[in-house]
Amino acid sequence: MLLRAGLIWLLAASLALAGCAPSPGVKPLPSPEELMDPAQPAIMGATNGLEMRVWVTQDQDDVLADAIKRYEALPTPMLDSVRQAWRASGFRVIAIPPAELTELRERIRVIGPEPRDWFGQSPDWSEAVRGRAINAGTAIELADGVMKSPAGRLRMLMRCWTAPGEVVTDPAMHLELAVQLERRAAVGSPFELPAMQSELEAGVVFPRLRATMRVPSDTALVIVPMAEHTNASVAAEAEPEPGLAPEPIAEGPPVPLTPTLGEAMLTSAVPGAIEPVRRRAVVVLLPRLPERFRLSAADATASAPLRR
Repeated sequence: MLLRAGLIWLLAASLALAGCAPSPGVKPLPSPEELMDPAQPAIMGATNGLEMRVWVTQDQDDVLADAIKRYEALPTPMLDSVRQAWRASGFRVIAIPPAELTELRERIRVIGPEPRDWFGQSPDWSEAVRGRAINAGTAIELADGVMKSPAGRLRMLMRCWTAPGEVVTDPAMHLELAVQLERRAAVGSPFELPAMQSELEAGVVFPRLRATMRVPSDTALVIVPMAEHTNASVAAEAEPEPGLAPEPIAEGPPVPLTPTLGEAMLTSAVPGAIEPVRRRAVVVLLPRLPERFRLSAADATASAPLRR
């Protein structure tokens, strides 16, 4: 699917697609409100799995940061220590009621298409988001500092299944996420098959960017690729205090960009360049759960109505 094929094309194409108009005689696409309706799953009738959507926005740090500000103070199913490591690595994770997704989408001014993907229940890891290929020696900022990356491709892995929530009969989505630098071995010839390995073994997983959580049906997770210091916050910090002279402006060539891991994977930022981030891909994870959690097939059979 499109999300697993890669976000770089989506980030590049969204701006052009945003201005396209339907041809005469062609049925118009559903409105954004119809597409974003949280009650409408990506697959008709799907009620047990995880839906993922991607919103591409123009770079508007002040708008995007302001839109998620009130949610950042709220708890998420992710452990606080893990959430902080994700934030320091450029992934801001927030929890939001599904009914408020439409309002958030409108506030951050989504452009271009809105891909939707469906994940069923599986204990096996699968690729959820395929990011940029990274050259050897690329500088990337993590929670532990700046890393000189080996060559590979950044991506996010996922696995999920339905599990009991705080009340055993209330379902929740057991969700595991892992950020990885994929480093598959090169294939010598077209007739040589790569060694069989799980997706988790196909590269280096960043230890502090692996998360396990239980997500209830009344919660959607939103992952925003944004550094701790946005353009707006840096500008605010640069404002001198009343009565003090402003700091002298440094002279010399622009400093090359060292993106966070989240920005390197989910934005248009080019590591080592001087251009600021232009577009960001926001990942939305929306659990689709049945009304009740069944402990076993026998329990489900016993509670099912008899056929006449």
